[in-house]
Order: sequence, then C-alpha cells, then structure tokens
Amino acid sequence: MREVFEITPDSELRAFLRRDPVLAAYPLGDLAPQYAPFCRWFATRDESGGLSGVALFYTGLRTPTVLTLGDPDDVDALLGSPALKAILPTRLYVHLPSSHLAAFQANFQVDALRPMIRMALHRDGFIPWRPSPSEGGALVPDPASVVRVGHGDTADLVALYRFYPDNFFEPYQLESGFYYGYRAAGHLISVAGIHVVSVEDDIAAIGNVVTHPEHRGRGYSRMCTTRLLEDLFTHVSTVALNVTRENVGARRIYEQLGFVEHLRYLEGPVIARHG
Repeated sequence: MREVFEITPDSELRAFLRRDPVLAAYPLGDLAPQYAPFCRWFATRDESGGLSGVALFYTGLRTPTVLTLGDPDDVDALLGSPALKAILPTRLYVHLPSSHLAAFQANFQVDALRPMIRMALHRDGFIPWRPSPSEGGALVPDPASVVRVGHGDTADLVALYRFYPDNFFEPYQLESGFYYGYRAAGHLISVAGIHVVSVEDDIAAIGNVVTHPEHRGRGYSRMCTTRLLEDLFTHVSTVALNVTRENVGARRIYEQLGFVEHLRYLEGPVIARHG
C-alpha cells in the first residue's frame, strides 16, 4: 500500500488538481486563502515520485466533507490510512467517482449515496436568460430587479433555505459577494449563490439555488442564476455545478444557460465502519 502523508498546499498540489479543473472544482476553489482554515490535505505518490492521489478533509460546512481524487488504489490507501482515520468524524459527506466506491465501501456505510452529474460552463458558452413577457402564466419582473444579498439578509436566506433542506449554505459564504436574490412584497423568494470561487485558479462552483415553492415555474431561479453568472464571468472563465441525475427539470434549465455534462459521480452522507 502506498504511503499516505499530509500535504501543505503548494504548486505541486495545484498542478495535480488543474489536470481536470471541473472534476477538481471544489478542491481548487478550496485552495483560496479564505477556505484554508477549513482544509486538511492528504496525498500519495506514484513510483516516479509525483502526486497520484489526494484527499481533502473540509470542515467549513455543518457536516464535514471528504473529496477524493486519483486512482482507486490511491484512494484505498488514503481512506485506510491511520493519519486520515484519526481525524475523521463518524459522519461525513462525500463526493466520489464510481471508481472510488469500493474504497469507500470498505471504510464506510454508503447506502445513502445519490447519483449526481457535474455540469460545466465556460464563459464563451454562456447563454444569458431573458424572460419572455409572460413566463409560467405570470408576469416576470425585469432581471434588473435581482440584487446582491449579504449578511443583512441572513435571516431571510435561512428562512428560504428551509424549502431546500439539502442546501449547503453557510453565512460566511456571503462574504464572497456572489449571492443574488429577488424579493416580492418585501420577502426574499429566490436566490442563487456559490460554494467556492477562486480567481487564481479561474474556477467557481455555484449552488444553493432555490425558489420559494409558491413562486416556482416563473423563471426566478434562472433569473437569479443568470445575474450570478454574469458577475462570476467577470472574474473566472469556468463555472461548475452539481445536480441529481433524476432532476431532469433543473438539468434542462442549466442546459438552457449553456451548461453541459462533464462527469457522473456519487454524493451523500456516509457513516464510518468501526472495528
């Protein structure tokens, strides 16, 4: 089994992650200084001495998260290493390619994993959405009505995210400035935001997109996401997102904005096996 060691982010790690920036969108974004306090990185090397596997342990969310990259043998070594096992809590959230599933099954209960799709959009493929005079049978306001939301809107955001229990919203994410929402009658009814953004690595991952159930089907999510992307594409050239495979409606909306499928993977909570 290959030796596992903890690694400090450096040019070698960045080069490894940049081999496939969309696959590594979250780890690349987490190299940005604002995410550093939440990250611990573990790695393996191949016979030539180059990095061959990486595991990121991220603690900036309510449920700590592990992301793995590399060949299955490297991931098996990473997950089985005493160094990583010593710091992992019993419950984790994970993203993993199907090729990593056996390594996770050996160490975790994985019954709750869901099939997912990672989609990607490059700046030159972006198709900004503009509403027709009537959308979903109701008049849709001008996209200029979408505004940036910040810490002063935290209570409204938390209330809105009750309708999206699988959200990964944390108030510190608002410090990025990349959260946009729309209000009706004084209430925040739709929002789109980011998980990570790194100007240095030219990548962002959007998410936490939700519209109040009473206002769905009228284009609000597309409107907020369009405004978010317009801002992001002045800073980075590539944006990624995750969507469940069965959510055909959401996938269609993202495709209308120019997103294309990049890879299929598994995501969800896992529980460590003991003994």
